Amino acid sequence: MKQQKLLIELMNHEYEGDLVYGAIAFTGGFAIHKYEIDGEEFVSNQSFYNVIFNYFRDIAELNDVHFDVQRSVATISFCRNKVNLLAHLKNILKLLYEYNYNEQFFEMAKQNTIDSFSKKYKDEKFRGMYKAFEFADLNKRYTLAQLIQDIDSITFEEFKECANRLITPGNTCIYLCGNVSDIDLSSLKMDEYYDKYYNCISVVGSSFDSYLREDAHILNVARKDCNIQVEAFDFFNKEISNFGKQLIVETLSELVLGTNKNVWIDAYDSSIVYETLQLKSYKEQFNELDEQKYSQINKSLLSKYISLLENMPEHFAIKAASFMTVGIYIDQYISFLSECNYDLFKELNEKADYKITEAQVALRRELA
Repeated sequence: MKQQKLLIELMNHEYEGDLVYGAIAFTGGFAIHKYEIDGEEFVSNQSFYNVIFNYFRDIAELNDVHFDVQRSVATISFCRNKVNLLAHLKNILKLLYEYNYNEQFFEMAKQNTIDSFSKKYKDEKFRGMYKAFEFADLNKRYTLAQLIQDIDSITFEEFKECANRLITPGNTCIYLCGNVSDIDLSSLKMDEYYDKYYNCISVVGSSFDSYLREDAHILNVARKDCNIQVEAFDFFNKEISNFGKQLIVETLSELVLGTNKNVWIDAYDSSIVYETLQLKSYKEQFNELDEQKYSQINKSLLSKYISLLENMPEHFAIKAASFMTVGIYIDQYISFLSECNYDLFKELNEKADYKITEAQVALRRELA
């Protein structure tokens, strides 16, 4: 069995009060149900991360931390004084890797997940986004119906099996930003978790024929009108890295006029999902990116990352740790972004050889 080391990245940056902001990220989310673990396929319940995070929300051992589950990544974030940082981080990891789960607490967490999802599902924007993800995450075979079924059907035995296979050192990425230049990470010894596999974990998808994917328009009944749009990118050049995909998709996302933008790339799916007042096609507009527009976008993206680091460091750590799960390191990414001129971007964009397909999810009070 190949051993995968615990991944930790540091960003040295001074914050008031000698605070350090951190995030722990796991590969997996509500859109993923198949993984390859040490060469074998493992089928997970899609609601697992939602349930386990609700489980930990209800126990006293994990306080003052924030949990979040996205389509393909699940994160735990926190803020601590530098003096207490390593002890706090070690306690979190020990709890995650060694916790003895209780069936009664599991049932409470499951019910909390059902109640929370049911409440959010009544909101048109939430429902529209989760429906749009079916198109955005097509190659991972995500469906909203399967997620709903999994929330209702997850069992305690299934929950424990998922925790044992997915909450492991080999599926953990940690990012810390703050005054960390002299932090000694040697105390975070993973050898004590000898009974936990250092799994090599990756997501399993099943790619559709990209040439056959077509634009889609989905119309559903709702109490309020809502528009969700998806720009899905299929990359034909298999040599293009996630790093390159992120640069292309994130840059082009700045041309989109929408709110609540959700940009995500992984080995199987790359997309921009957003809310918009008016449904329209952006594909032609993407092709019209000139040097002046690119320069404005490039400066805007750099400014956003710097602002995130300075003003919202916990969110910066979450983004950085999430990047790590798909093999992107944020310091390298920002550095390349700062040096990537229009000609270099244009060359990368052409070599990537991709197709954009659009989906529009329209929720209407009355169907015509």
